[in-house]
Amino acid sequence: MDKGVVIADAGNHRLVELAGEGRLVRVIPLPRPFRYTDDVFLAPGGSVAYITDPEVDAVGAVGYPVGRLLWLYGRPGHPGAGPGQLDNPDDLVPLPSGLLALADIRNCRILLFSREGKLQKVLGRTGGSCKELCVRVCV
Repeated sequence: MDKGVVIADAGNHRLVELAGEGRLVRVIPLPRPFRYTDDVFLAPGGSVAYITDPEVDAVGAVGYPVGRLLWLYGRPGHPGAGPGQLDNPDDLVPLPSGLLALADIRNCRILLFSREGKLQKVLGRTGGSCKELCVRVCV
């Protein structure tokens, strides 16, 4: 993609790609279970889009621009702090290390995933203080 932008069209279950001058390039419908995808980050190279959906408490990767689900993490419709659960996930961001960082907001933790969606590490702890997490991670 050349200086365009991809938008997570929250509430419309799709990604929208615009060219640099604002021309509509394509619309990519998102697979279930996503309902309110409010963030999208493209992997280096642009062939994978990482998306979050705080309403269904899941994150995932879709092939870009095909829109085919590659992997999903979370138990859609079942927020929580247990194994495989999320509670208000936000911003699944690719890091220079190759890992993906996810803010699991209501659980006051950051999860690190491989590009294949395998959980690698958890920073912070549910029931702890989010302020405590920032002091350890942000400093």
